[in-house]
Amino acid sequence: MGGVRSAAQTLSASLLRKIAPYDGQDLFFNRSLKGPRSRFQPLQQLGIDIVDRYIRHTLMVPRSQRRHTSVASKNRGRAYDLRTMSRRFVSLLAGAGLATGISDGLFATVLSVFFYHSTFTRLWQGVAGVLIGKESFAGGARTTALGLLMHFGVALFWSSVLLFFATRSPRLRNRLRSAMGRLTVAAVYGPVIWIVMSMIVIPLLLRRPPAITSRWWVQGIGHIPFVALPMATVIGYGLAERGRSAVDRSAVAVDA
Repeated sequence: MGGVRSAAQTLSASLLRKIAPYDGQDLFFNRSLKGPRSRFQPLQQLGIDIVDRYIRHTLMVPRSQRRHTSVASKNRGRAYDLRTMSRRFVSLLAGAGLATGISDGLFATVLSVFFYHSTFTRLWQGVAGVLIGKESFAGGARTTALGLLMHFGVALFWSSVLLFFATRSPRLRNRLRSAMGRLTVAAVYGPVIWIVMSMIVIPLLLRRPPAITSRWWVQGIGHIPFVALPMATVIGYGLAERGRSAVDRSAVAVDA
């Protein structure tokens, strides 16, 4: 590669002569230059490095290889972005489902134990009974665990629905950025969840019509602060953080 370096020096010298003519002395090897010409020595070295890099990485590489290398680099970057986005979405979805399941579970437990004079076990066995029938009340801890699992599964499902629409609707994402916007989304989404579950899903599984009682209304209202609001909060913060990360990556790419 000595020839490449020599060619870079020759080309850079010819360019520099046009910028700073001198009296025939070798500017590249004369380190004792004085006066105005010495100011161009850093520029001379920079010119050598630039030309040398250009010859090595551009002129000496076939055009087809440069194109394939560029495409491969873009594909690797795109694959990394997709993997990163997938991990973030899975993490965001899991966080929203977990927060919603805990919030709604505590709400249901407090209602059942302190207001409806039931027990924790019977509450979640009743949830399992939607799937396996009255036998759930004789299943002990096993059906209690099944009820809890179903509860968190439902929370995860409705979280995924909200996340799906939030990633495709700029208007919904903008709503989720502010506390008032999240409350507005929860005021609509919470009752929608309860109506679909209590009027369609549960009656179909139990094969009996729904009963509209005072408890039905309490659950419907409670779905706003204890179901939809935690969901909207986690997803709203997560999408906002993802947006900030994307802006940061763009800034780094521009700087580079």
